[in-house]
Amino acid sequence: MVALKDFKNDQEVAEHMKQTGRKYVIFEGSVYDVTDYIGVHPGGTDKIEPYVGKSIDEPFDEAEHSRSARNLFRDLDKVGIIYGNDAGIVDNAKISSNPNIKGLDGTILESKIKLDYSKGLFWQLLTLEGLNWDDYIQFINEPKHLVNPVREIRLFDNPILEYGVCTPWYYIPIAYLPPIIYCYYLGA
Repeated sequence: MVALKDFKNDQEVAEHMKQTGRKYVIFEGSVYDVTDYIGVHPGGTDKIEPYVGKSIDEPFDEAEHSRSARNLFRDLDKVGIIYGNDAGIVDNAKISSNPNIKGLDGTILESKIKLDYSKGLFWQLLTLEGLNWDDYIQFINEPKHLVNPVREIRLFDNPILEYGVCTPWYYIPIAYLPPIIYCYYLGA
């Protein structure tokens, strides 16, 4: 495990970025390396680039990110922490005295279901012994993000079946509307 670097403010973070050639953001008093994550951010690179080297506390809250997005920070490389600022302020965002900080370190996923994410999840869930409804609901509501390293979660091992579930949203109406209209026409 790499020792965390102590930073006094966002200027020190910016200087360290120049030295390393990596891209960092400050979130709830911790400095995270987002170099590899920027390209896979669901909102696109332009949502993170303006905040590189700065605190993202306010924009993160304003965007109303989900619990999954918050937990995603556990998979990013933590480079350091902000310390030594008496006011606890970094880039106009309260760090040490912010009551909304929920904390990221030590977060434990509560689901009892443990699956192999390198294989298709459907059959693993289907053949899981002792699975009850409450455990299943807890499992599906916990984040399944895999960013470090970036991997996709597969539902099926069979590539043909997997292709069928990994479609853009607009394929669904394209596939189903013609038969629905045809059936409605026959019934009318």
